[in-house]
Amino acid sequence: MQPYPVTAPANPEGGMMKVCVCGWYFPDETYMSFWRINQDHPVHIVCNQYDERLPDWDLDFTTRDNSGLEWGAYNHYLMNIWDGDDVLFCHDDIEFGPAAVKANGELSIAPGEIVVDGIAAGFGDQSYIFTNRRMDVENYGKHGRMLRMSEALLRRAYDEGGFYYDENNRGYTGGPMPEGVQSYNAAINHFDAWMRGTGLDVGRKWYVPSIKMGVRGEYA
Repeated sequence: MQPYPVTAPANPEGGMMKVCVCGWYFPDETYMSFWRINQDHPVHIVCNQYDERLPDWDLDFTTRDNSGLEWGAYNHYLMNIWDGDDVLFCHDDIEFGPAAVKANGELSIAPGEIVVDGIAAGFGDQSYIFTNRRMDVENYGKHGRMLRMSEALLRRAYDEGGFYYDENNRGYTGGPMPEGVQSYNAAINHFDAWMRGTGLDVGRKWYVPSIKMGVRGEYA
């Protein structure tokens, strides 16, 4: 796994990237992070429950049933909201910590959201973005709850009918698998196999230590 190099304090060359966030239960600090990111990289939150703070932070959002968990949300974004450009897909339990930035030979500390500028600069057609947890055991170390996709890969997925997701999976995450649920990891496994057949530059892995994982249940 390659470390993520932060080398500039402002938008590097790399074009537009949009951000799709699955979820809604953020602390105010996380909303502030996405508000900052939204200034350069349009953010759209696909949530299964309305949060009265969403309009206050002036972020675009859509509420929908939580079927399929994050891949249901990502597919909804792709098929109903996406209008081009690269996209960073992420879950709602991420936090942005301070980032070390090197510019003109000098090292400084910048707000964590700056790493999104670097991700926008291009990591191939698809990259798994890993956080301080390094390996997301729940998904076999594949996407770490964050992944970047190029417009070319998204266009192909769109033309083929969207991302696969198990619509019967509605948030059950422990104990015996409920009847009708194919697999907690069915969607990511399907995506991983599908993208490797595209012939595009996929499967890259980047470790970004300034992006952290929150703990479910801590956010109101």
